[in-house]
Amino acid sequence: MENLEKKPNNFEIWLAEFLKKYFGIVLFLVALSVAVLGYFLVISPHFQASAILVQSSSFEQEKKYIQIVQKLTDLKSMEKAYKKIDSDVIRKTEEFLPPEYVQEQLFLELEQVIIKNGYTVNSMAIQKELGVSGDVPDSSVGRVKVSLKVSAVDYQDFKKLLSIVETNIRLMNVNKLTFSPSDQSASFDFFTYFLRDK
Repeated sequence: MENLEKKPNNFEIWLAEFLKKYFGIVLFLVALSVAVLGYFLVISPHFQASAILVQSSSFEQEKKYIQIVQKLTDLKSMEKAYKKIDSDVIRKTEEFLPPEYVQEQLFLELEQVIIKNGYTVNSMAIQKELGVSGDVPDSSVGRVKVSLKVSAVDYQDFKKLLSIVETNIRLMNVNKLTFSPSDQSASFDFFTYFLRDK
């Protein structure tokens, strides 16, 4: 019987010799190819996404920093401008919009203005509103409702009293008014304002 074992051809011999001689290099090149493919297919996309996220976060932090620096600059310029304001102007402004709510002071101011002009005060109610009022756009400004009833007034006195209330140095907005000629009385509901404590 003939030996059917196939003899290796020249290419197979050369390939075997080549692998035997350069096995370490071939293994290194295969490992390097797998590492490079893994980097470009897996690591690189995640790295780029992380880099974009870090860059975006850094941009947001820089933007916030610029806004804070700008706000600080604005506050410093406002402080300089405030220091240049005459103290009489500041005092008048505080009378217009007091820095705090003092019920007794408001009561005395109103009573003095009304009595000084010859009117009789029948009743006066002062109510501080809690929370932020709808028609006060700034939460740092508080509102007080005043209900006032006076007697011994005719129509001319009524007009004069309305003018006194509206031109008073303190900011006041008349909300409701009634005049009764038969018993010579008038009533006013108005709002006055103050700066809230921060």
